[in-house]
Amino acid sequence: MASSVVVCYGAALAEGAKVTDGIGPALSHIVTGRTGDVLQFTALVKDAHAMKLVVHPYTLRADELPKYAASFEELCRIFFVEAGVDGAFSDFPDRAKAFV
Repeated sequence: MASSVVVCYGAALAEGAKVTDGIGPALSHIVTGRTGDVLQFTALVKDAHAMKLVVHPYTLRADELPKYAASFEELCRIFFVEAGVDGAFSDFPDRAKAFV
């Protein structure tokens, strides 16, 4: 599944890097799920950072957590710490700011 996201972004990401400073992908384009205890990450953040793009995914929500996160704080940890995003869109900015 990860490769389909990378293929989708490959050429478009490189082309976009010529005219923009960053991207705002959906959370699902960065984390595709969890297999047991292992999160499944795409290469999107790594590829975007290699092209000097910042990554701000959408949308961190406390009331609609993805199946792979048990809490909003865990969701923030997954994206800010493990995935290495630079920022994020959130409907709960006070909680996201408190995490950061």
